[in-house]
Amino acid sequence: MAYLLHQLLQKSVQNNSESVAVRHKGQSLTYGELDTQSTRLAAALQTQGVERGDRVGIYLEKSLEAIVAIFGILKAGAVYVPLDPGAPQQRIGFIVKNCLMKVMVGSADHLTKLQTSQPATLTSVQAVVSVGGVQGGIFPTVLAWEEVVGKTAVIPTTPTLIEDDLAYILYTSGSTGTPKGVMISHRASLTFVNWAHDTFNFQATDRVANHAPLHFDLSILDIFSTIKAGATIILVPPSLSVFPRSLADFIAQEQITIWYSVPSALTRLVLYGQLERHNYPHLRTVLFAGEVFPIKYLRQLMEKWPHPRYFNLYGPTETNVCTYYEVTDPFPPERTQPLSIGKACENYETFVLDANNNIVPQGVEGELCARGPGVMSGYWGLPEHAAQSRITFTLHPMLGPEIVYRTGDMVRQEADGTYTYLGRRDGMIKSRGYRIEIGEIESALYSHAGVQEAAVVPIPDDEIGNRIKAFVVANAEVSSAELKAHCAVHLPHYMLPHAFDFLDALPKTSTGKIDKQRLRKGMLKKSVQIGEDTIIYYESSGRGHPVMLVHGRGGDALIFRQQLEGDFGERFRVVAIDLSGHNRESVDYSLQHNQSYRQHAELVARLAEKLNIPHAILFGSSYGGVVVIYASTQLPQAAGIAFCGTLPIAGAGLFSWQDGAIEIMSRMTQPLAVFHGENERFVDLDRLKALDMPTLWREAVQVVMGAGHMPHLEKSAVFNQLLTQYIEDILMENNNG
Repeated sequence: MAYLLHQLLQKSVQNNSESVAVRHKGQSLTYGELDTQSTRLAAALQTQGVERGDRVGIYLEKSLEAIVAIFGILKAGAVYVPLDPGAPQQRIGFIVKNCLMKVMVGSADHLTKLQTSQPATLTSVQAVVSVGGVQGGIFPTVLAWEEVVGKTAVIPTTPTLIEDDLAYILYTSGSTGTPKGVMISHRASLTFVNWAHDTFNFQATDRVANHAPLHFDLSILDIFSTIKAGATIILVPPSLSVFPRSLADFIAQEQITIWYSVPSALTRLVLYGQLERHNYPHLRTVLFAGEVFPIKYLRQLMEKWPHPRYFNLYGPTETNVCTYYEVTDPFPPERTQPLSIGKACENYETFVLDANNNIVPQGVEGELCARGPGVMSGYWGLPEHAAQSRITFTLHPMLGPEIVYRTGDMVRQEADGTYTYLGRRDGMIKSRGYRIEIGEIESALYSHAGVQEAAVVPIPDDEIGNRIKAFVVANAEVSSAELKAHCAVHLPHYMLPHAFDFLDALPKTSTGKIDKQRLRKGMLKKSVQIGEDTIIYYESSGRGHPVMLVHGRGGDALIFRQQLEGDFGERFRVVAIDLSGHNRESVDYSLQHNQSYRQHAELVARLAEKLNIPHAILFGSSYGGVVVIYASTQLPQAAGIAFCGTLPIAGAGLFSWQDGAIEIMSRMTQPLAVFHGENERFVDLDRLKALDMPTLWREAVQVVMGAGHMPHLEKSAVFNQLLTQYIEDILMENNNG
């Protein structure tokens, strides 16, 4: 019976020596090769003084070498600490210093950059094992990977370990502004690994995708449950996550049988992967965890992949996975509420406490807690912090007080015993499956000399869980680009704000605290007096090119604004004006309301001048689209883009005006030219003719298109071709003229 993680490999190699243990980019290691190379690495580490419980860092991209490093470190009796290769050097240096790493296994490039930028944090490192070349520097000893794993070495000493010794430390976002290391023992990890292996019936014939990065806790199942079964780990190159179509091809070509990832990765496959191109006959189990899976996308995934079993796994890094739920029932189209997180896994017990540590009955909201051998040992170097979540509690009087873990997640237990997730108790959020403490982002923002106040709020997003928006009071010279670059020095890429909003002051509650509830509501509502009219508008204080959204109904443009801010928040300043509050007559497209359009267009033009943005790009839908046409005649520097209703595109269905605007803005790096011309693809000319406007459209409507290349968008190749052809036609017309 294995009681240490690396014993899983030692047992599997006995029966599967020639079987492939891990594949990556066309290369592979058999179980025998993985066992031999990791044993040689363990011997080399012990030669460098690594002993029981020492921390050894893994600073490698996802690779065969990284898997060897994991097992080599464990065999040496040490604790492996995976580092994010994409994280800022300052963050890596902090982790190295914080856990007093004795040895690092890393690429020559990463190690060279680290010793150059963070030399003061590396004093505990006695040796490095360098992959891809040997680099000199401040490290006392540098060993070449090829020499370590390529030559016969002395068999390492078998360390005296017990199941409660640490196996690895995973650093997550910390509320104090610095990462915190979650300490996981062999016992805790094996509790989860054994459960997953048995529950999902891992077989030696399985090909298990490792989509998660190795510093993310989802990788534990991919690696160790697969090795326990004698199956094959298929390392998914991180670059494929950016290209869902290629990822879909990869899953089919590699004949993946078990998939485990965050829901946002599966959502991108549904939206852009064109899954219908393959049958996926080998895929039998789909697991997801780390964030809420929007029902509409899960429903579509199950329609495209009807054969696998689906499981929603829940649990913070501190407990691995502690509850799970098999998705079996079809979802009615009207359902929007998220999935249940299910019941406790085997060898875990879960229960719900209120703020006073009293157990709450079924149906009452409270904080989910867990007990059992799968709970973490604590946070490295932060015993006081750990004591806030690892509390002493008496659940069963006969056993007396024991350590249980408070997850910080609010739930409600239903009548069938399953749990419904309600949200976080504190400021923790999830984005793209990563757990993020917004306090750490705020700390990074406050460290900028030009920032006076900062508040970070999550903006719910169906595709990635949450987008991160930062509200900042800063000196006039501070820009979004500067703040993002500053944050990139302190934070990993997945924690960088998607948008920045510059304000004169942050709203406060009656107690003087920053009012994040008001900030969460989106753009700040403002008003300005223009003649006898009081214009109500919503404004983002981003400092990019100004964009005005003009509409006759409040909801659609505000939704579009949130999408635009998330995707283009660094490049555009957004002003949304809802004209429905100024309509004295019902809105239709009869000629008799022509004067109302002109009046509203004048208000839009005067507002643009009042806000000092006469060169704004104007977007409008339906009624607002006609107003934009008029307004652009009064703003010679403006660019008007009108979308009336939907765009009927042959072979591509209907596009809303928001879809069309996003398509154009995704290509717009700077104004290329101002075009005059008639284009039925962007406006319903029949409606305009009813208003006697064709001449006005031909002569006055100005449309700014994208500069530079026109990248292929998987969403609509047809639309891309139409836009490209349109630009070419206009350029030819201008050249001929």
